[in-house]
Amino acid sequence: MEYLPQIILVCLFLFVSFPLIVYQFYRLHDKFKFVNTLMINLLLMTISAGLFIYAMVVPSYNCSQIVRYLPSDAYGLIVSCSFHYSQVIKPILNYYYINRKSYNLEINTNGLITVLDDEILFNEFFEFCKQKCCIENALFYTEYKKFIRLVNILAKKNKRNLSISEYYIAKLSKSNNKLGGSENNFNDQQKIEKIHSKDSNISNGEQHRSILDIFRSSDPEFINMKEGKKRAAAYYEIHKLANEIYKKFIDENSNHEINIPEKARKEIKTKLISHNQSYSNEKFGSINNVKLDIENIFDEAYEIILQDLYLNVYIDYMYKKDKNNNDNNDNNKQNNNKRKNKEIEVDGSTENNCNNVIIDNSNIISNDENKDDQD
Repeated sequence: MEYLPQIILVCLFLFVSFPLIVYQFYRLHDKFKFVNTLMINLLLMTISAGLFIYAMVVPSYNCSQIVRYLPSDAYGLIVSCSFHYSQVIKPILNYYYINRKSYNLEINTNGLITVLDDEILFNEFFEFCKQKCCIENALFYTEYKKFIRLVNILAKKNKRNLSISEYYIAKLSKSNNKLGGSENNFNDQQKIEKIHSKDSNISNGEQHRSILDIFRSSDPEFINMKEGKKRAAAYYEIHKLANEIYKKFIDENSNHEINIPEKARKEIKTKLISHNQSYSNEKFGSINNVKLDIENIFDEAYEIILQDLYLNVYIDYMYKKDKNNNDNNDNNKQNNNKRKNKEIEVDGSTENNCNNVIIDNSNIISNDENKDDQD
């Protein structure tokens, strides 16, 4: 019964606070960048709290060897440290990081992009966007950057596949110029015979696999097929994300509809419809030759949103930052002036006291001299 208060508190955390926190995290998942970090911290706290109750309630735990290394109080300490880190230490570190970074920010679009690309600065800027009622612009920026990253990945895959194809085409054309078709077949047969002679101690299955690996590694069709599957998967991710961005930000009456001209909205819709039609006409496994036609679909909307964020949010954000810094500097100056005035007052009072002491001493000396003269 001596641990009853601790058990009650832990039970309240597990069965009351934990469901409410998870519900709030679920609601803020699309609007708050640190939800995943806080969820991991909350999960650690929950597991530790459950183990703490288990160690308190189950007597066999206290009789086991584990209690030497992990006593019941250790789980309570883990809960306390996790909460202290997430709610005290980390916010303080973020505060100093934001103040240090904000001094180097420029009042232009480059400074805005720096804020949006930094996770910690973005979190504070996003809270400021809430006050300005324009969180949809910040959310669109993050989704647009994710879309551009996928497009760049697919472009790299296409470039790599093109270079591989050109290499093997040049290699095959060079070999065909030197040797005839029959000679190539003869050489291929010689390769197989050499492999069989060298690997006579290897089983037939391993020989067959090694031969296939050799020819597959130099077969451009096999390489293209392998790269094509990766490219198709990346293309599907781009297709999926483009439709999600349209439904979330561009479509009328969407959850986070951004403020862009109707002309730009119609152009995006037309391009996306055309892309979806061409995508639906292709099979998933045969998208190798499909040209990516939507890599620039959101560029105009991005430029409009970036300008809107700069004019309506970022300038006020930086003005508030400068004002807070100036207020802090003024307060520091006032405090320093007060300290100096107090020091001057203290020095003046000590000088007056010293003068009074000197005057008193001179009076005493003069009185003593008068007494001596009278004597």
